[in-house]
Amino acid sequence: MIECDMLIAQAKAARAARDLARAAVLYGAAVQCLRHAGEADQLAHTLRHFGDVLLDAGDAAAALAPLEEALHLRRADDAVDPLELANTLRPLALAYGALHRDADCIATWREARDLYAVRGIRPGIDEANRALSRLGAA
Repeated sequence: MIECDMLIAQAKAARAARDLARAAVLYGAAVQCLRHAGEADQLAHTLRHFGDVLLDAGDAAAALAPLEEALHLRRADDAVDPLELANTLRPLALAYGALHRDADCIATWREARDLYAVRGIRPGIDEANRALSRLGAA
């Protein structure tokens, strides 16, 4: 597990330095490490960040698989915090939008907005509402 934590720390540092290619490689390695460690919660979190980095790098198509897997893991957790689920849906909605998958994008933003509302996270609610308005689905 220490190895996984080191990879995640290095990936975060690379992302902060805007070295997205290195961050993606490191997050990918961290994902594989966490799979072997059997850490579902941390795996879901790291998959989300891996997808975020791929989105930041402009590769929404590559971001889909880790983001969808992260969502699958979150949905399988009966005790998942609504904010954690909303934060997992958000980049997936962005990826769907970038890929012009409007129906998926709308449904995902709506669910994220509702979950942000449960926790009273105004910036998340506002971002979702703006995205839905752009899609004509407010």
